[in-house]
Amino acid sequence: MSKERWKIELIDVGRGKVCRTYKSHYDTLVEVEARALTCCKKYLASKGVFIEHHGDLVYDIYAGSRLVGHVKITSIPEKPKCQAHQKH
Repeated sequence: MSKERWKIELIDVGRGKVCRTYKSHYDTLVEVEARALTCCKKYLASKGVFIEHHGDLVYDIYAGSRLVGHVKITSIPEKPKCQAHQKH
C-alpha cells in the first residue's frame, strides 16, 4: 500500500501571521494531523498548543485558550501515469 500525498497549509499562525505550505506522503489522516501540529509549534512560543477540527479538513490552532491560527489539510490526488505508446 502506497502512502497518500497530502498538503498542510498553515494560515495566519501566531503573532507573525505565518502562512506556509508543506507537502509530503503519509499513511493516515492521523499522521497528517500530527505533522500539522508539529509544523504549527515551530512558529509558536506557547505551550499547550493543539488543533481542533473546525470544518471539512480545516482546523483551528489554539495556544491555551487563545485562537492563534488555522490549518487546512488537503489530500493531493495522484497524477495518472503516462503510458508510452505501444506498437501492435
